[in-house]
Amino acid sequence: AESDVADLFGFLYAVRFFESPGDAARGKRIFTQKCAQCHALTGGGLVARPAESWASLADPVELVRRMWLHADDMVKAIDSRKEHWSRLESREMTDVLVYLQNLPATRSRELHLELPTGEKGAELISSKGCAECHTGNMALEARLGKLTLTDAAAAMWNHAPKMAGRVPSVTVEDMREIISYAWSQQFFSP
Repeated sequence: AESDVADLFGFLYAVRFFESPGDAARGKRIFTQKCAQCHALTGGGLVARPAESWASLADPVELVRRMWLHADDMVKAIDSRKEHWSRLESREMTDVLVYLQNLPATRSRELHLELPTGEKGAELISSKGCAECHTGNMALEARLGKLTLTDAAAAMWNHAPKMAGRVPSVTVEDMREIISYAWSQQFFSP
């Protein structure tokens, strides 16, 4: 049944089956080097929202979406400071997540993963304009379907400079449909 599959994905995510273990000490270093210029851990005072307020720490699909939507703001901020775009490897993203998820202000959050059937995913990929570039070997179905959610979040971050000024708005429900569709294609496509 559909609910059994959703429960199975939720369980496998909760035990971090899809992800490699992270290192909080490395995550702290990476956050300090790459994020702390704009993001404080708690409170305010910097130009961007503090990490403790990020819903994406408890929901990996929201993390993928935020990395996508953050592109325009980040490209502008980095350009204004005349800095170079700093890539994030999937391992670094995992380490930063482990660090931030274990802060006193965030460690008690309940992790959340919700994936629908994905039946609207193909339509969303097309209507959001992704299919204009992502065809053939570059198709999102082929690319996202082989990634963990942390891999996908890092890929969205790294893709941002190419998308500056062209990032279509995507709700978390849209992103859930797209990811679910892409993941399902590796199992149900010929």
